Amino acid sequence: MFWRVIGSIGAITFIGGGMDIASTGGCAAVDFGGHYRRASYTCTFGQYPGDLSAGAASFLMIGGGIAFIALLWIPLIIRNRRGY
Repeated sequence: MFWRVIGSIGAITFIGGGMDIASTGGCAAVDFGGHYRRASYTCTFGQYPGDLSAGAASFLMIGGGIAFIALLWIPLIIRNRRGY
């Protein structure tokens, strides 16, 4: 249960990052970076080679966060509904 909560917090911050990208005015592209323990993104105002468009990056971050929450919690919900 501890890891589900930790994973949920990570997924919620990922969704928040996607919403941050979506709400930034004038953001044309997103450059992802970081290290093995943290990820970062930078909103750029011009499209450079290798950058994702802001819409695609926002969709991937929000969709990825929702998918991760689903992978964490749906098996537990199904088990409880079936009475295991």
